[in-house]
Amino acid sequence: MMPIKAYEKTECHNERRKQAREIYDNYIMKEMLSHTHEYSKEAVAYVQKYLMKNEVPVNLFEPYIEEIFHHLRGEPFRKFLESDKYTRFCQWKNLELNIQ
Repeated sequence: MMPIKAYEKTECHNERRKQAREIYDNYIMKEMLSHTHEYSKEAVAYVQKYLMKNEVPVNLFEPYIEEIFHHLRGEPFRKFLESDKYTRFCQWKNLELNIQ
């Protein structure tokens, strides 16, 4: 997600256009070509539409961010809650609170 955050903070239009193309080529297009993406056709079409017109609004990748967050709220989060890592995290937080 870091490249998208850097993209959103970039004020120079030309630099933002370059970053948008890099994000699209290195992340979105690679996943599309390898058929590993789970993004909706609408999200892909949204980004492609703006890139074809050489327009790079700050929120260009917003559909992807929303879909990623939605996905992470599902099965991956449930698995995390059931994992030993979450148990250790809770134990650590409990220890921190008891120390204070």
